[in-house]
Amino acid sequence: MSAATDTGSSHSDGITDNNQPTVQGTAEANSTVTVYVDGTAVGTATANGSGAWSYNLSSPLADGNHSIRATATDTAGNVSGQSSGYNITIDTTAPNAPAVSGLTTATSRLATRWTAARPPGCRAFWRTPTPCSRPCACISPMATCKMPMA
Repeated sequence: MSAATDTGSSHSDGITDNNQPTVQGTAEANSTVTVYVDGTAVGTATANGSGAWSYNLSSPLADGNHSIRATATDTAGNVSGQSSGYNITIDTTAPNAPAVSGLTTATSRLATRWTAARPPGCRAFWRTPTPCSRPCACISPMATCKMPMA
């Protein structure tokens, strides 16, 4: 499969969301290459003078795994054996939406706001997430405390 149509996690993993990918390979120079998908001939391409060929599948493939093979026919009419299979996976289905279930108990290392047992004159004060025995300091009366007392 060409790097441009291999849309998986790398350009060589054989996974794509393109159900009509371009397959490519090498064969004898100037030979006719017959491309097979899952054992059925689907089209031909001509290898160039260096032997490189590519074929864009003309019909969409169903989601799932497929095996791509090829044969080459030279100008004298000799037909090669089939190539080894190149396995591809077509995946055009988007994943299900993720679920968000809430926060964990240790979401942040920031202080946790407490409203009980605050120092006199403070509307609120802050303590660390783990219970501690010392109260938190109030910056000014009726202000929110920012830092724990030393």
